[in-house]
Amino acid sequence: MSKRKADGDDEVTLPLGKKEKKQKKDKKAKEKKQEAKKEDGDTNKSKKAKKDKKDKKDKKEKKDKKEKSKADDDPFGDEPDDGQDDGWVNPFGDDMSDEESTAAPSRPAAKPKAKEKKDKKEKQVGKTSKAKGKKAKNADAEAEALLDAFGEENEEDGDEVQKEADTTDAAEAVPPSQTGDDDAQDAGKTKDHEDFWNEIGEDSEEPPQEKAEVPEPQAVPEVNGTAGTGTEVAADTAPEIPVGPDPALKAKEEEEAQAETDPLQPRVLQLSPEDKKILMSSGQEQLSLLKHCCEADIVVEDKELKMSSERPFVARTAELAARGLLASNTGAPVLLRVLPVAEGNGMDVADLPGASMLDVPGTGGVEPKELRRFGNVVAAFLRAKDQESLKSQKPSMTSVQADLSRQLDLSIGQAVEVRYDHQWFHATVVSFTEHGTVMADYFRVDGSLPDCEGGEIEAGAVDVRAAQTPRPKIRVDSGKLILIGERKARMCARLHAAAQAERRAVATGNANPLYRQGEQTMAEEMLGMPEDGQVPEEEEMGVAVCSFELPPETATGPGLQRLNQAASVTDTVLEVLPGGRKAILCGDFEERQRARALLELLPKVGHYGDIASIPIELQDLTSHLRVPNAAMQAVREKQKDIEMETGSLMLWLPSGSVAPNRQTEHLIPNGAYVEAQYRGAWHNATVVYSSEQSIQISWEYDGSLDEVEPDQVREKDTSNAARAAWLRSHRVMVVLGQEKQRLECLLRVMVASEKPCPGLWSSDDALEEAQIEVLDGHDETDCTYSLEITPLASLDLDSAWFAGPGCVAFAAAERAIPCAMQILGRKLMLAGTEDERSHAKEYLSWVQLSRKGFEHSTVGLRGGGQLDVTDADMRDDVLPALLPEDQAVWITLERIAEIQRETRTFLVFDQGGGSSLETGMRRLLVAGGDDVRRMQAAARVRETQSGLQQVSQPRSDPLAVLSTMSWPQNINEWGRLQKTIWAGHPKLKPGWIRIMSKTKQQEYYMRVADKQSTFDLNQVILT
Repeated sequence: MSKRKADGDDEVTLPLGKKEKKQKKDKKAKEKKQEAKKEDGDTNKSKKAKKDKKDKKDKKEKKDKKEKSKADDDPFGDEPDDGQDDGWVNPFGDDMSDEESTAAPSRPAAKPKAKEKKDKKEKQVGKTSKAKGKKAKNADAEAEALLDAFGEENEEDGDEVQKEADTTDAAEAVPPSQTGDDDAQDAGKTKDHEDFWNEIGEDSEEPPQEKAEVPEPQAVPEVNGTAGTGTEVAADTAPEIPVGPDPALKAKEEEEAQAETDPLQPRVLQLSPEDKKILMSSGQEQLSLLKHCCEADIVVEDKELKMSSERPFVARTAELAARGLLASNTGAPVLLRVLPVAEGNGMDVADLPGASMLDVPGTGGVEPKELRRFGNVVAAFLRAKDQESLKSQKPSMTSVQADLSRQLDLSIGQAVEVRYDHQWFHATVVSFTEHGTVMADYFRVDGSLPDCEGGEIEAGAVDVRAAQTPRPKIRVDSGKLILIGERKARMCARLHAAAQAERRAVATGNANPLYRQGEQTMAEEMLGMPEDGQVPEEEEMGVAVCSFELPPETATGPGLQRLNQAASVTDTVLEVLPGGRKAILCGDFEERQRARALLELLPKVGHYGDIASIPIELQDLTSHLRVPNAAMQAVREKQKDIEMETGSLMLWLPSGSVAPNRQTEHLIPNGAYVEAQYRGAWHNATVVYSSEQSIQISWEYDGSLDEVEPDQVREKDTSNAARAAWLRSHRVMVVLGQEKQRLECLLRVMVASEKPCPGLWSSDDALEEAQIEVLDGHDETDCTYSLEITPLASLDLDSAWFAGPGCVAFAAAERAIPCAMQILGRKLMLAGTEDERSHAKEYLSWVQLSRKGFEHSTVGLRGGGQLDVTDADMRDDVLPALLPEDQAVWITLERIAEIQRETRTFLVFDQGGGSSLETGMRRLLVAGGDDVRRMQAAARVRETQSGLQQVSQPRSDPLAVLSTMSWPQNINEWGRLQKTIWAGHPKLKPGWIRIMSKTKQQEYYMRVADKQSTFDLNQVILT
């Protein structure tokens, strides 16, 4: 080991023995322990002196501010002498200006780098000495030698520092009287200046006056989760922040939490004018939904929504449903002090009867308002309230940060805009940094908080400004989703939300649509389903969800298009997951069994809907109808439209199949005298043998035998010979769906068959058989609905008017009652209950009396024509609405059709029903539907004037518009200019466009898919 002497030569020493090493080590440890005690004593004295001087300094500064107006170049020259020495000494001397003496302590000069290293080395020496003292007994020889060498070098550095300190103390100890006056003043200035810098931690030999550096940062309390930095002076002068939450706010939070979870306390929700308007608008639509979802007593009084119940937690559930309903209108979350806790797979929630929960991942994709379409269910996202007691603790800032906040005119928590890539984004200030930047969190439209602490972005001052525009409304589509309402509606809405979340995750790359067989999908995990996807045994008989694999032929092509039809037919909710290889089904036991059977059947359906047989599980959902071969083409052309309009599924059994429960009286008896077709001509013959597939005859001409098809034989001299021939050669069509859907489908197919086969079901001889056909061969007493065929003449109904201008009203009456009805020739076919059929005939008679020929009336549609319903006020199915003339004038046929379609009601003006209406008043009858729908329709009628005045546009003149442009040359150009040429005109059915005939100067209508065209607007107008 080498050791440097004072003269610079190296002195080599031999290794010491163990005993000598130990003695030397103990001696050094003892010396260092004494030095440490001495340093601790000096430090305590220094701290006390610093505190005293600081107090005197603060006191003097306050006094100087009062005398500032009288101060001259010497700030203390004219100070009045009260004979008392306050002990304060100016650290800068009498020659320093008041401005300098005030500014200097606020931003002290930096330490020289060499001195900083020396101070750090001294601290390191002290720590090393203590560590060496603790480990001395257990260290080996080599470690002891290394530590000794390191300690000796540090001791030399420490001796140098001590010498400097001793020199400074000696200079301070010299009295001013021992030197000249100038020397005494200089010494006093030097001593005072050194005392000042010693007070703030500066121990340099001479105070630095030039080359000032940034002071070394020191830790300060966290600001919103971010550790700030500041100088030692700033930390000393920063105001103390009380530790711990505000007790008053904490008590308030506990009180709110207790009120939220109280099981029996009635609830009162304060309503804003906008909230009340939403609940009461459209015939109290949302208030009615709320009442159907909850079992509590709900009343709206003035600006309050009151909810109460004797059952525990029911009022709490109602309050949460009301808040969720209002929040979901804007996409905002419901803020709660205590979040509900789900039980099991989430279908039940603790202390919230009739509620379910679902955790939606951060990728979102769920719109709570959309889930209402599944029935009586309210959905909303929940968020925990911020802890106001913790927010009340304002974060501390250093003096530098506070100065920056004042200079930028910004504060923590303020809404600002941050510039990024030449665009400004909403954000919130989190803190300020010592080097002049701002820490902020971006504003998130979903209301979520960033995962990082202390701000997710650091921006320069030039890139931050106070918010110039209002922030967008928070729309939440992820998090804890709560659903309140009927169990089946909740389960179906919950399934749809899980499927939507998985679709969004796949679209954003956060989930894989490809999975191994037996592996659970994201939606299955969210729903808490078993790994095999089957329904647990204890839930099998109730409403539940199950998953299953889809065959490849069903997952793509035509099979995939029929999946939605399968769900509608079986009254279930079916969600096909991304990838098309797996589906989740929701329904009760029978619905799930039928849906599974139908899904297994779909891959076997041929291109034209041919199927070999129907599974026994679907027999309760089927009806059969014989369609003559002559009418097959006409029915197939309308098949897709009929399926879409009625929500049913049409399939065809193989040729030769027999419809169940039908009699075979259409077989021509053996020996009957008939006419048979040969090379297009009819010749006399006699039946030898008759069957459903063929008929064997004997020609009268030569007595030869021949076998012909049933449709080539007709009975001679009988009125129903042609009809019998059509029915002998037919295909059996199977209609799947709910009973009312099947009835609507059957009537439409009968109407489609009448054109190629006139009188097939509308002739007088066919009425009884048509009844049997619609009821699928069952007795009328065994069916919920029955068929009624009535001549239009007996009801004074004009078939031509209903086929033309009245077709929209006819369709509206069918939806509003609801009753399946069709005009077949000159007869009206009605399928429904007795009350439904009675209302249908009345509504058709009303609309014809009210609207037929209204174009020639001076008061138009609102005059009511010849209709006068005297018992409207006493009927349960009618809601009379009185409208002022200036409001009734806005009720056009297009507006009536729109309201009827949205509310499934029937609207018609009358003359007042015999009661004298006030001058300038009109009466509108809102019929059909239920009470809620009628109230909704009446409310929308009253809202028409203000709504149309805001959004309506005048109806354009197509020819005038076309005269200002070049005439369109093809269908694409006509389609692109629809809104320009026909602005303000009624909407057409999907797929139809308007075209102006250049030769006739008249518009006509074309369906783009098959180029079918018509001049009749009533056939294509959206009803």
